[in-house]
Amino acid sequence: MTNIAEKKGKKNMQMHIDAAYLFLNEYLPPNYSPQVKAKLKLKGIEVTTSTVNNVRNKVHLKIDVLNALVEVAKNNQAQLEELIENVKQIK
Repeated sequence: MTNIAEKKGKKNMQMHIDAAYLFLNEYLPPNYSPQVKAKLKLKGIEVTTSTVNNVRNKVHLKIDVLNALVEVAKNNQAQLEELIENVKQIK
């Protein structure tokens, strides 16, 4: 009798990428390109503004650029939440 190995289900990376783009739609600031380029430059990666914009607009998929976009969006989210807390304290 043959033992049949069970395949472990693949993690669907597309779901993670889609979730990242939903997060970007909500929290990415309008002036994101220079911030993303600066984050990538710290990691030793040089990209053009058009590459950043193409990844943002789903023309190309570069995971390192997408991760930098998410980092910028997280930073913006934290600043927005801090602003909301400060406004609540004023009221």
